[in-house]
Amino acid sequence: PGVSLTTLPSCSAPTASVVSNLTATTADLSWTASISAPANGYLWEVRTANAAGSGAVGLASGGSAAAGVTYAQATGLTANKKAIFYVRSNCGGGDSSAWTVADAFTTPCNASDVPYFEDFSAVTVPALPACMSRQTISGNLWTTANAPIAGMTAPAARISYTGGGSPVMDSWLYTAGLNLIGGISYQLTYKYGNNSTSYTESMSVSYGTGAAEANMTNLLVDHATINDNTLHIDTLNFTPATSGVYYIGFKCYSISNQYYLFVDDINVILTPSCYSPVASYWIAPDCSNSQYYVNVDLT
Repeated sequence: PGVSLTTLPSCSAPTASVVSNLTATTADLSWTASISAPANGYLWEVRTANAAGSGAVGLASGGSAAAGVTYAQATGLTANKKAIFYVRSNCGGGDSSAWTVADAFTTPCNASDVPYFEDFSAVTVPALPACMSRQTISGNLWTTANAPIAGMTAPAARISYTGGGSPVMDSWLYTAGLNLIGGISYQLTYKYGNNSTSYTESMSVSYGTGAAEANMTNLLVDHATINDNTLHIDTLNFTPATSGVYYIGFKCYSISNQYYLFVDDINVILTPSCYSPVASYWIAPDCSNSQYYVNVDLT
């Protein structure tokens, strides 16, 4: 058999690469220093395609760190995009260590401006829309399903029982991040309901500054008893105290061994100052002086 000789790198690779503090376009990168303390520091890449060190195609961001520095920031990334972080020691003289084991991540979505509307029509069941998220503390995940209750257009968001014994639910569904202005009133509308009169679902709706239960500090409404197999449409107003990115969370907290709970057509708009016609009469408001003119159809 032939003999193959391989020249080993003159320095060892760093370890424990970490990606943190993600935004839609940036990521903080860190790693544990190489035991060989390379005099020329480190080289790093964030890639969306192709192998580390393979060139410009698929390279989203890249750079170097000086000797003794074990962090960097990737910039110019694309929102809602899968990427991989690599780092290696720069031994000097054109020699480098092997790249570290890939650390994969996905950048978050850009926050959405209002109006915001999600009807789940673009998903492939059971996936959620790309910029929505979920958090399951106990019980089952929110997904999407093609057979919601009457009045909902499939697909819709759904949380489901488990055959053979369903756990107590503590499971959240979050909207995309929303750019909201402090002191401005917003209107949230959504459809919800269960699929049975024999089982009772429970759901609260809150909003806060992050897609996590700890950030859902503003309770909007609590639907403690949902058990009529009927479509409900809820509309409510809320006013954030300060400007920023906010998330609306739908929390299923049903007891064990229930059935299906659905949410659909989530809509956030500026609270209207004038309202649309209703039933057989219409109201024509003069919004400049708060006068309302009513024309009743008596036919």
